[in-house]
Amino acid sequence: MVDLHTHLLPGIDDGSENMEISREMGRAYLKHGVDRVAVTPHIRQDMFPNTEERIREVFAETVQDFRTEGIDLDLRLGAEYYYDESFLSKMDDPKRLLTFDDRGRYLLVEFNPMVRPPGLRDVVFQLRMAGVRPVMAHPERYSFILENLDWAEDLAAAGMLFQGTLGPLAGFWGKGSRKNLKRLLNAGLIHLISSDLHHPKMAGKFFGEGVRRLREWVGEARTEELLVHAPGRILQGEPL
Repeated sequence: MVDLHTHLLPGIDDGSENMEISREMGRAYLKHGVDRVAVTPHIRQDMFPNTEERIREVFAETVQDFRTEGIDLDLRLGAEYYYDESFLSKMDDPKRLLTFDDRGRYLLVEFNPMVRPPGLRDVVFQLRMAGVRPVMAHPERYSFILENLDWAEDLAAAGMLFQGTLGPLAGFWGKGSRKNLKRLLNAGLIHLISSDLHHPKMAGKFFGEGVRRLREWVGEARTEELLVHAPGRILQGEPL
């Protein structure tokens, strides 16, 4: 499997607190059949004011540590940007943003769950003109998506991709999130699914119960597309 949403880097956001926990997360991934992972620490001005430079530094340290510890997990670089003024200020040069594996083609973005993001359609267009395709993190949590699927379909037609998460499938975040995710899957508005893993203790349920339920919902072929093929193409910068 390929995971394009994880908070594995140590001491940089609300995910792993230190390198030992990061190692546990790395080993948990391998145990559950995940061999490629894009780290996506938060970049959020009011909560996690990380910089691209700082993330690169911690990423390099983690890659070296995993190599020393014999954790044979293919780590790739990324970030989870919050849709705020700091993010929008970078729209004059989108190529400086941390895209998946630095290939410059796919970018993970999260939003305020209660407020329809102003100007999003225009930002999607601006990113697409720069050759970058935005990926919306956990759309099942956003009321502005569920209240207007026509608008969500318009965003998808404009180039937005929707990344569901395994948490609701494994019983996290409440029944509402699970119901929302199923609704989006049925509407064809989920293009890939990732974990949003914050701690190794969650991995067993995510990649066990969560993946089993996904197979029950959509079948083996679509499960493979959502967990392996689509995220794999994104990681390689290939068309989706």
